[in-house]
Amino acid sequence: LGAAFVTFDLIGNVIFDVQGDFVPPLLKLTNVSDSDQTTYYVLLTSAIFVHVITDMFWIFPFLYYVAICLYLTRCFRMLVEYELEPVMQNLALPKTLPRAIFSYEYLATMVKDADCVFAFPLFTIFVTNILNISLLLYYILWKGATTFTITNPIFPSMLLMWLMLLGGIVVVSAVVAAHLNDEAQKPLDVLYKAKLNSATDTELLQLNVFLHKLNQRNVGFTCWELFIITKPLLLTLSGIFFTFFTVIYQLSPPQNS
Repeated sequence: LGAAFVTFDLIGNVIFDVQGDFVPPLLKLTNVSDSDQTTYYVLLTSAIFVHVITDMFWIFPFLYYVAICLYLTRCFRMLVEYELEPVMQNLALPKTLPRAIFSYEYLATMVKDADCVFAFPLFTIFVTNILNISLLLYYILWKGATTFTITNPIFPSMLLMWLMLLGGIVVVSAVVAAHLNDEAQKPLDVLYKAKLNSATDTELLQLNVFLHKLNQRNVGFTCWELFIITKPLLLTLSGIFFTFFTVIYQLSPPQNS
């Protein structure tokens, strides 16, 4: 898939790349003019199609990651609603506590296995996309007067599309992973409310071991195993974006240059 992505990306960007005037280089290389409408629109449609195909190579893995996060989040929510429901109703330890512990351990292992797949892609998403968003926003702000014209609406529209797409990928990637981490920590809050008057020694031992594991383990997706994506990380990402943009904005050329 990596080799296919590089190959199709090179084809899309070198041969069929859409320039500011929305004329693929292939049209210029073949000397196709606007008068030859049939050939022109066939090549233009081919350029758009190849760009869509190249985009799918990285959009589909992103959608797969979102689907995995939503599925695991629902599994943790169902664990609390069904396995730990007696604790929420009468604050007593459920008889199915061993099964709840086993289910939680199994789900935590699933998250760890999925993190081995998505850790590096998430790292690249947060590092490269935040920088790309800053550069795109800088270009739109400083080149808006000359780029955003009525006679040339395609290129500005592409910049805005990329800005919204990259921003949406960063936000969605962080939000779904942070929501998964929040749902994975809810059993800890629920079990702290349980009444232990009628609990046996075996149940107390199981509960203590389980609570110790919950306190020591932070279940969630990581960025290349550097840090776990949590809700406070959303504010950190916002700060990183504003820092990138401020530095780039300060390096902007003077108005009279």
